[in-house]
Amino acid sequence: MLEVACIIDKIREARLRWYGHVMRTADESSIKRIVTAEVNGRRCRGRQKKRWGDKIGLQLDMKSPIKEIKSKEVERKDLSG
Repeated sequence: MLEVACIIDKIREARLRWYGHVMRTADESSIKRIVTAEVNGRRCRGRQKKRWGDKIGLQLDMKSPIKEIKSKEVERKDLSG
């Protein structure tokens, strides 16, 4: 019988691959600025829609993957320079 990967695993894999690609781009890249942007203000009442960053955080077991990566980049720049 054919072994077929679960569609959820395939989606998770593609999402994480794209996330890694975006995080490796230059800081001036428009897509990286959009992904790492933070919007000030409150969210609407009721059940909140899951945001893309929230899903990535769950898959990587991080509370806020964007903030953690930004802090790691700052640490690397401090150590190198």
